[in-house]
Amino acid sequence: MPKTSRKSKITQEAVLSELALMAEGRHPDCNTITGRFIRDPELQHASKILRDAIQVEYHHQPASDPPAWLLPA
Repeated sequence: MPKTSRKSKITQEAVLSELALMAEGRHPDCNTITGRFIRDPELQHASKILRDAIQVEYHHQPASDPPAWLLPA
């Protein structure tokens, strides 16, 4: 039976640790946009700024016309 090198053992442990994170849903690649939004106050703040800007622009435009800076649908 071949001996496992120290480097190989560390790599194996890292892979197993990453798999455990994935199985528990805690791996960064498993995070959802909603999960990141809930944990990131900067993203929440940016969303509020964007929401407020859209509301202000919406109230300055006639109801039938979208804001000029929004992309057409």
